[in-house]
Amino acid sequence: MKIFNDIISSFYSSDFYADVAHARRGIGMKFIFALTVITIGLVTGYLAFYSKTLQDMAAAVPAFAADLPAITVKDGKLTMDKPSPYKIPIGEDKERSWIVVDTDYKVTDPKTLTTYMETNNVVVLITASEFVTLKSGRETKDIEVRQLGELKREFSITHKNWMDLANYIAEKGVNALIWAVAIGGFLFFLIYNLFATFLGALIMMIAAFFLRISSLEFGTFMRLTAVARIPFYAITAAPLMLGGTMISGGVSWLIWFGYLVFAVSASKRTA
Repeated sequence: MKIFNDIISSFYSSDFYADVAHARRGIGMKFIFALTVITIGLVTGYLAFYSKTLQDMAAAVPAFAADLPAITVKDGKLTMDKPSPYKIPIGEDKERSWIVVDTDYKVTDPKTLTTYMETNNVVVLITASEFVTLKSGRETKDIEVRQLGELKREFSITHKNWMDLANYIAEKGVNALIWAVAIGGFLFFLIYNLFATFLGALIMMIAAFFLRISSLEFGTFMRLTAVARIPFYAITAAPLMLGGTMISGGVSWLIWFGYLVFAVSASKRTA
């Protein structure tokens, strides 16, 4: 297909970029669509490759859910059928944190509560009337307290509710996750790629100014930017194929800006 030849040409061909600038209207959306499809293909392919591990994790959910408490919130007050406090672990070993349901805890001093949650690695604390989350900033941690009375209605989760959800996850959770990522991810990355292309086109206009190209329309910059995004991402992600990490930071910006200058320079030669 011609799109594959165009993608290959986008890595190296100045003649191709000149053609994009002056004679290939509509190719920008094709490249944005192609980049979105490639991204979603890689993400869902990664999930499918590790689907056996995900299935094993999903299969363990019913055993975990069987011990969860039945919870009811009525008139802004929470009750459960397990001794308080009830702790739910998240993660393992040194990275382990906790969700704690403690109907006897009284939220009085925010500083004392913040220290308690930080010291004990509690990320969520649910009391009889509050829902407290620990938020991590760059330098400090803080808490956010929400009143359960804000629910405005009775809310309950029974043991059957927990087990129905757990069994669904065990039976269909992995496939549902892959489909959700494929559909939701496609929409997300399509919008993201459109927005990133718009920003890239603005940067390209600056490059064009310094290269003394004033005759190009903004739509041309959009096309050139959209085309340049595939080789840029391919190059920065290449180390992942060798077991390394994706190129980021200043080096990735140099690669990105280099492709923009290359595209603008190609269009200048035939302007």
